[in-house]
Amino acid sequence: MDLDVRYELDPQVALRPEPFGALAYHYGNRRLSFLRSPDIVSVVRSLGDHGSAADALRAAGQASWAETLRQAKDLGEVDIQACSLSMDLLHLEESDLDPLVDGVEGVTAFFIGASDGQIVFI
Repeated sequence: MDLDVRYELDPQVALRPEPFGALAYHYGNRRLSFLRSPDIVSVVRSLGDHGSAADALRAAGQASWAETLRQAKDLGEVDIQACSLSMDLLHLEESDLDPLVDGVEGVTAFFIGASDGQIVFI
């Protein structure tokens, strides 16, 4: 998802409020999705009111993943590695990645390299 692009809720999608957030149902492809937070629901509903997804997140008081990782890198030694298998499956090249990504490695190399530090694996 490109956060700099403007998005809006498809007219074929209905959101049904639930205690956990909402159910999103697309009448065209009959796909049912769970929005697992009221904050996410509010961002999704407001996407069309903003110039970009990043603007919608900011308006809702949420930081984008890129902003969160930038802040982490500013605070300390953070190394962001993309999964080589995922990149192969998605036919991505290193040049396709966000500049925040420091490199590409497999899961085994990631765990060996991160063995002395705190690991966050997403």
